[in-house]
Amino acid sequence: MRSGEPAEHMCIASAAALNLSDAGYDTMMAMFNLMHTMLAGTGFTAAGLPWLDLPGIPVRFHAPTGDAMRTLVGVSHETLDDSLFEIPATFIEQTPENHD
Repeated sequence: MRSGEPAEHMCIASAAALNLSDAGYDTMMAMFNLMHTMLAGTGFTAAGLPWLDLPGIPVRFHAPTGDAMRTLVGVSHETLDDSLFEIPATFIEQTPENHD
């Protein structure tokens, strides 16, 4: 809710409908809770993560103005390749000391 009006409309699905195990659901909720704690001090704390209190998983978000919609298009239980989490060779760490 923003100023007493719905900020978005959401379609939600149960974890079972997405073939998500209890352990998978618990992991996802732990991630959402971590993301929520990361909002502290950003100015977005008041917005929060509304799906933390939903009885399911959001699969579609639609702005009431009709100009934006986001839809979950797939769920995979495949193992992700470790290379997806490697730091690219072109990465350059920037600190206040070496940032130009």
